[in-house]
Amino acid sequence: AFVKGVQSAGVTAVTKHFPGFNDLEHDPALVDVSLHTPLDRLLHNALPFKAAIAAGTRAVMTGPAPVAAIDQENAASTSPAVMTMLRDAFGFKGLIVSDDLDAPATMRGRSLLETAISAVNAGADLLLVGGGLHLEALCDGIAAAARSGRIPPDRLAEAAMRVRRNAVGL
Repeated sequence: AFVKGVQSAGVTAVTKHFPGFNDLEHDPALVDVSLHTPLDRLLHNALPFKAAIAAGTRAVMTGPAPVAAIDQENAASTSPAVMTMLRDAFGFKGLIVSDDLDAPATMRGRSLLETAISAVNAGADLLLVGGGLHLEALCDGIAAAARSGRIPPDRLAEAAMRVRRNAVGL
């Protein structure tokens, strides 16, 4: 009901944080931490995501930390395995939004640019980044990565298409 109500008013419902972050020992915005919930419990806890997707949520935000049962190395927002699970196992076709890319658990020692490139390449369509003077350089770096082939042009075009479709409410 919430998803349908919000979206009937012209606002995109963003269901978050996929695949569910039920038991983190520390705040991923402050510390590099991982989720160690077993896969069967993760899938059970993910029932609200299935319901929101069935209700037509236009966007899903991935989580800020690695989910060890799916990908021990990459935060959910930079994990190809998490994005594939969302698209294939959950059937989500809409806009995938990253969580805040400058969180320690998301960056995992990488630069913001490298984290952003990883998120796009993993399947994120829209990147969440705090505002500031660094945004122009970040945008330039992403464009350079696309020109050099570090981000496949088709992946960037797909992300841009989903952002545009969401903007017009499709």
